[in-house]
Amino acid sequence: IWFRLRVTNKVFRLCQKQRILAYARWSRQKNKISNPLSKFLDNKKNKEYWFDLEGALREYALRYGTKYNAESSLKYYERIGKSICEYIKQEQQNAKIRKESMAYDFIKAVQSCKSFHIYSFNYTDFDSIPDMLRLSRKDEVFSYIHGSVNANNIILGIDELNGLKEDSYKKMYKVWRDDYQGFNSKSLEKSSEIIFYGFSFSDIDYPYFKTFFEKVANGELEYKHITIFTKDKDSSFQIKNKLDKENAKISAIKNSCKLDIITTDNMNSAEYKALKKRLSEAMPPIVSAF
Repeated sequence: IWFRLRVTNKVFRLCQKQRILAYARWSRQKNKISNPLSKFLDNKKNKEYWFDLEGALREYALRYGTKYNAESSLKYYERIGKSICEYIKQEQQNAKIRKESMAYDFIKAVQSCKSFHIYSFNYTDFDSIPDMLRLSRKDEVFSYIHGSVNANNIILGIDELNGLKEDSYKKMYKVWRDDYQGFNSKSLEKSSEIIFYGFSFSDIDYPYFKTFFEKVANGELEYKHITIFTKDKDSSFQIKNKLDKENAKISAIKNSCKLDIITTDNMNSAEYKALKKRLSEAMPPIVSAF
């Protein structure tokens, strides 16, 4: 299950929006270091509230790598990560469960499954969710692709780049961090039921699944049931369009597997009811991405 969780009244949705909201609020509350990176990010924030934080770091490293002194910018970059971690911890402590949400209902359905593996792209402590929901713990396995606030190791940064003119900015490379686990797509290929919840398929996170969807579209993998949860019809279209642009045609995917895209405003859909039934009856392996 690839899951971006909004089961509380706070913003704990995975990855990108979580990073941006935390940065935006933190930058208003903290005294900022005056340096080119802080000014560059504040300019982005003022123009567009939901901007791509890691994309902005990437743009800064490429555009201004040799123009400004890297030391102060890298110190500010480190400060952002630590402060976002502190901020999300505070928000997590004040979280209240939204029992009317589909996320709440879905987690209960996942708990009925005999065995599963959850890959979280969120920074929040997903291990505590069953306790918060008063659900029993099973043999579930959690993997935090971008680290977690619980371990004080959130992974904020950029991918390896071509054209980087200043080597110092390689300190922002996520994959160079000692605590970066990466993601093994083989777990997807071996699984029969694969679920994406709240995953945006953005340019930042889609590369983790690009090869997998290409193999599905090409008919290279065994039959699978793939379910994608998304907000509404507009976001559903955006996901389909992204797959189409990445040479994973929807028609080819549907010819090779069962694909359901479920909107979170329709808990009574036949597809969602069928998914919950399969989860209650399923044997491993099940892979879930939050």
